[in-house]
Amino acid sequence: MTVSMTAGLRLAVAAAAVFALTACAGTGEPGRTAAEAAAARPADPDALARLVERGDRALAAGGTADATAHYEMVLRQDAGHPLAHLGLAEVALAAGETARARESFERLTQVPETAARARQGLGLCALRSGDGHTAVQELEQAVAADPTLWRAWNGLGTAHDRAGAFAAADTAYEQALALAPEEPAVLNNRGFSLLLQGRHDEAGALLVQAARAAHDHPLPRTNLRLALAWQGRYDAAVAGAAGAEQAEVLNNVGYIALLRGDLAEAESLLSRAVEASASYFAPARRNLEHLHALRSAAT
Repeated sequence: MTVSMTAGLRLAVAAAAVFALTACAGTGEPGRTAAEAAAARPADPDALARLVERGDRALAAGGTADATAHYEMVLRQDAGHPLAHLGLAEVALAAGETARARESFERLTQVPETAARARQGLGLCALRSGDGHTAVQELEQAVAADPTLWRAWNGLGTAHDRAGAFAAADTAYEQALALAPEEPAVLNNRGFSLLLQGRHDEAGALLVQAARAAHDHPLPRTNLRLALAWQGRYDAAVAGAAGAEQAEVLNNVGYIALLRGDLAEAESLLSRAVEASASYFAPARRNLEHLHALRSAAT
């Protein structure tokens, strides 16, 4: 028996459990000593390029403060340096300052050196703002200009997933994986796409890889639990859940058991979710009420 999804049922996780397509935001302020020392150096193009590279590496690792310090060092010596301005636009996007990032990316589309990556940035801004149509337009322009932009391909996959255009999403993720086969964001998002398509075994295999690659990031592990639940592997899906996440995990897995028609398993899991919550856990309670209504209607 398969139970159809209704408005009364609730997953406690977000509907699109995908990685952000920007670097993680860090905290802190650029160090004055380093900036002052850099300002005294001559404006050597090679030295500036190395500073930009260091900023890019810091941003990729989630160190937005360190990245900002390096980009600002460059701009103190060359106020118009396009790659430093591109880096600061990426910092703004990573920090969730979408409007400021969009403004900077828009200007940088006029510079040949940064045009493709600026289009990528505009697409990711649109994706973050929920404007899927604009996101697809900008990201397609970005990959047409530079097919090596894996973040743009990854963003296209997510945009197509949200529109239910799974064939197009498959193509985009294939390109992203070919360019960045060990990138946890791509592995996770592709796995989640397969989960949306009902390809649960394929999703599980990719999400195992994503969880290993992502280390402490929780999203691949959350999505892997959902994949295991859809496979009917409920014990594996809830294994290791403890503390604050336990009620949410039990509810999500119980919800999927309910959708699969495994009503006894669903009732057990949802009851445990209610018991595990330190306060009234509304999603699990609503799911239990719906399950009881289904049983009453069947008798």
